[in-house]
Amino acid sequence: MMHLGSLILPALHDLPAASKATAAWCSMAGVKAKEVRRKPRRRVLELGLIRFGEHSVACVLRNFSQIGAALDIGVKDFVPDQFTLIVVAKKKIISCNVIWRRGARIGVSFC
Repeated sequence: MMHLGSLILPALHDLPAASKATAAWCSMAGVKAKEVRRKPRRRVLELGLIRFGEHSVACVLRNFSQIGAALDIGVKDFVPDQFTLIVVAKKKIISCNVIWRRGARIGVSFC
C-alpha cells in the first residue's frame, strides 16, 4: 500500500499493468510505498532446491523472511502446493505452502 495524503494506493505488485504506470509515477514523485507484509523480506539471490516425493526442482530465492519467500522456478516446472525447500548455501530445510503463483515466480509461506 502507498499513502498519498489520506489516499491509500495498493502496492505495485497488486496492480494491473495499466495502473503500474501511475503507481510508478507516484514513486518517482517521492511517494513512499508502505510494507504490508507481517514480516519484512530482504532481497536475496540464492540457489534453492524444491523437493517433493522423489522429485526435485532447482529454484532461485528472490526474497526471504522469517515466514516466507518468493522463488523463481522454470516456467515448465511443476511444483505442488506443498513441498520442502532446501536453501543450499545456508544448508536449511524448510517446509513450504504455495500462497501465490505468477508466471515463473511463486510466493510461499513457511510451515
